[in-house]
Parts: sequence; C-alpha cells; structure tokens
Amino acid sequence: MQLSEAQQKAVEHVGSPALVVAGAGSGKTRTLTAKFSHLVDLGHDPARILAITFTNKAASEMKTRLMEMTGRSQQDFLWVRTYHSACLMILKRHCKKLGYQPPLQVMTVYQQEKLVKELCVKNNVDKKYARMILNWI
Repeated sequence: MQLSEAQQKAVEHVGSPALVVAGAGSGKTRTLTAKFSHLVDLGHDPARILAITFTNKAASEMKTRLMEMTGRSQQDFLWVRTYHSACLMILKRHCKKLGYQPPLQVMTVYQQEKLVKELCVKNNVDKKYARMILNWI
C-alpha cells in the first residue's frame, strides 16, 4: 500500500490518539486501514481498536482491506464502524446505565409518526399536528 510521507507518519504514530483530517479522495480510509493493520502487527487486539468513519462505504472498504491485510475475519473488526453505528452499539450495550431496559431499539420514521399520532389522540390533540410535533422533537 503506497502512502505519502504524512500518511506514513500517521500510521506509525503510537502511544497517544491520532486524528486524521483531510479532504475527499485524499486517502483517509487507506491511512486509517494501514494504521489499524500496523497496530494489529504490533500485537494489539483488533476487537479493542476503534476506527470511526462517516460512511457505510468507507467502513465496509476498511473491513475488506483489513481482512486482506491481516488474514483475520470480519468479526475481529467489531469497532470498525460509522460514527452512528458505533454510538448505537454503545447505547445498546449500556442502556441500563441510562435508565432504559434492553433491548434498546431505534424507531423507523413510520413508527415515530404512529406513536405521536397515538399520543395526540390520547391527549385530545388533532393528529394532523403529529408531523409538526415530530419536527420539534
């Protein structure tokens, strides 16, 4: 994998967190993948490495490249995720600490509208306001 000098420096940096900020198409996913692989080569457990991306495409590409680079299975890369996916996983695992009972679920837009309409009827509010109420939430 061909990396620029700055990318290689980011890959080899260890001992403290590293933030890689760059524009579209500049090789962020490639750099993060190489960094992850480097940490695994140093003996770090891949299940304890957090690699956050913003798109499903980048997370999927990263997992595929990591499987090729390390010879490990996709299950070993539990924390290679999008920002939203990682946050949801943390919330699901620790929802009791927030006072919620498992299983924590995310409602679809349809489910949200249905619930708000039911609450409108229950509270003598015209259901035509359900969408406006959802926009306020």
